[in-house]
Amino acid sequence: MSALGQSARVTEIGQDFEELALVGTQFEDALITTQNDAALIAGRGGYGALQRMDMPLRLSRSSNRVDMRFNADHRMQMLRAETDADEPSSIIICDPLGQVRHRIQYMTAYDCRIAQCLSAQPNVNPQVERDDEADNVISLAAIRAARENWRKHDIGAHLNDFLLDGGRGRGCVLPHVSASMAWKILPDVLTSFFTYLSNRKISHARVVCSGGVAQADVSPIDTVDALGSVILGRREQNSFSVDMSRIGTAWVTVHAQTWLLELFDHDGMGAAVLAADPMENTKVWNELLCSLPRPR
Repeated sequence: MSALGQSARVTEIGQDFEELALVGTQFEDALITTQNDAALIAGRGGYGALQRMDMPLRLSRSSNRVDMRFNADHRMQMLRAETDADEPSSIIICDPLGQVRHRIQYMTAYDCRIAQCLSAQPNVNPQVERDDEADNVISLAAIRAARENWRKHDIGAHLNDFLLDGGRGRGCVLPHVSASMAWKILPDVLTSFFTYLSNRKISHARVVCSGGVAQADVSPIDTVDALGSVILGRREQNSFSVDMSRIGTAWVTVHAQTWLLELFDHDGMGAAVLAADPMENTKVWNELLCSLPRPR
């Protein structure tokens, strides 16, 4: 944010994300990105339908609608950064350290008018610093709840774990669920796995969570490139990238509807989640995840 403030006029908006989620459905040609320390996802168009944590998960194949799911109770800093006419302006969500976690960039006159619907107000939900002392504490209550509800919860409920604390708690619980419900796989095979998905045109869902929001894209990947340690998958105007040097562990988790591939960084925070396309044969997806090699 300090760098952005040197090239743009930054105004604190102050609304919670629900208002942005409603206004965001009106964007037509915005570039929407969500990133954490290990992964980034980008889509073009506007937000899809309003989707709070307490709502059923909705994953669409629309080429100009970006699926967003959010934690309405998450405290966030939201700002609008306005630039000159030849540069994109943006609406931004930051973490307490000023790192950009979610951004909507827009240039068309129509999208600029939509962005102006969010009037500047003082931030009514100031950020609260996270308690680092609890990072290494594994809650027995959380383990018990996960074991009891693992099969009952749908995929949306499982993705909610990443919206509560960035996935840190879920990463601590996974080793204690059940060896048949969650197991580690070798992160080194992920580049080959993404390439296989691309070559076979296998449609699947890619989700990146950060700052209390989750952005998803459902489609096949047209191309996969390895740029140093970064895996970059692209399809038309959408993209998904993971910096493998920042990935600490990768897990396959078993659920009633479909299995998930969950990536965590070296600090135990959730990086990305991959799931089956809900409109495709989920059995094939589950078999692919089952074939991924496990550490010895």
